Amino acid sequence: MIKNKKLLLLILVFLLMPSVTQAAVLYMEPSEGAYGPGDEFAIDIKIDLNTGCINTIEGEILFPYTRLLVNSFMTGESLVSIWVDRPSDAELSKSNQTGIIHFSGGIPGGYCGKIPGDPGNSNIVAKIIFKVPGLTIGGVEEESDEINVSFGENTRVFLNDGLGTEDILATREARIKITDKAVTELDWDKLIKRDRIPPEPFIIKLLKGQNVYDGKYYIIYTTVDKQTGIDRYEVLEIRPTEELGIKPDTAWWRRLLRRERPAPDWVVSDMPYVLRDQTLNSVIKVKAIDKAGNERLVEYIPPIEFQKPKIVPIEKYIYFGFGAGAILIFIIIFIIWLIRKISRHKNHEEEQL
Repeated sequence: MIKNKKLLLLILVFLLMPSVTQAAVLYMEPSEGAYGPGDEFAIDIKIDLNTGCINTIEGEILFPYTRLLVNSFMTGESLVSIWVDRPSDAELSKSNQTGIIHFSGGIPGGYCGKIPGDPGNSNIVAKIIFKVPGLTIGGVEEESDEINVSFGENTRVFLNDGLGTEDILATREARIKITDKAVTELDWDKLIKRDRIPPEPFIIKLLKGQNVYDGKYYIIYTTVDKQTGIDRYEVLEIRPTEELGIKPDTAWWRRLLRRERPAPDWVVSDMPYVLRDQTLNSVIKVKAIDKAGNERLVEYIPPIEFQKPKIVPIEKYIYFGFGAGAILIFIIIFIIWLIRKISRHKNHEEEQL
């Protein structure tokens, strides 16, 4: 999976439209705050450009995991449209043990900076929800009441120049004061409960490259959720004659060769997703699920001209083998019958003599 992310990130770096730029600034907003035990708060990751355009962002967020916990990584308002590495809940759980959050993604066509006079937040890369634990993790005594959330050395942005040139980047951290009492700036649980809106509509694209995934078919898909953010994607491949969760009937020779089709079911997926059914005889369904559990379902039926016969080459050989074997047996039986007939005929002639 890591190799897939690196490959997609490399592809994003080499997108179109050359341009020239000066140093970009990646920063956190708000840059200061005071929060107490049990408080949840949001920090926006934003970027400002002086001139020119970028097309890829790779980030590393560092935070003291003994003093803060990360609840969510939200991308609903992000300027990044294709995510190579968007932290899942499982990955965020690991971040709470290491104090490091990784993310990366690209902007096809490039991002050239916030439009002057734009009152919106068009320069947001991501929104991170943190929580101050009720008890200090690790039992460390005499800790400072001021902590920093900062960018790691693996934070980079790349120019939209068609060459994958790394831009000069300045970063600014956020300083958080830990108080004795809760301040209650944000209630993440209430935000989750209020979210009744599913993720935005999206499309599924079928792709195949000779040097990508050993020439196998794969799909890409991406969307946003402007309320609580995308939690995960799930993919289902199912043929018209199959039922969800029920193992299809399989011919004995398929079972003998261990070519049985598993019961079709939803699987949590990364993007890109390599299709299991490379014959393209299955309907492909993708669900985008936000952090509140709302779903957006999209279906894709591969074009008929791309679909392969359901009899794959090895099965053709099996049929050929059965046919050839039957013919060979018939020939052997015929030869035996012919030999016996000739033998009987000779015996009959000898008896007459």
